[in-house]
Amino acid sequence: PALQIARAPAFYAAAAATRLTSKQNYVIDDGLTNLERKQRKTIPTFLTGSAKSQADASAIRDDVVAEEFAFGLDADNFQLLFISVFGLLTLVGCLSGALEL
Repeated sequence: PALQIARAPAFYAAAAATRLTSKQNYVIDDGLTNLERKQRKTIPTFLTGSAKSQADASAIRDDVVAEEFAFGLDADNFQLLFISVFGLLTLVGCLSGALEL
């Protein structure tokens, strides 16, 4: 109690308002290098063949919703957490001699 300082609730409320509640992770793999992406934006006639965009904008779906898993993780990060936890448990079990693989 002697080291306790006075807190400013308004400061913490403002900081909480700026936090993101759910971060979205977008991964786009179009097979282009960074240089080709830059050239496609600046001079689109320069690119030919597979570097030229052939994407059909009407085929992009907007009804797909990403599912959020435990701890606010997306599917990829949840899978990595799952593998890591059970890998660690397997390692501890093998090192303790209780498991033999």
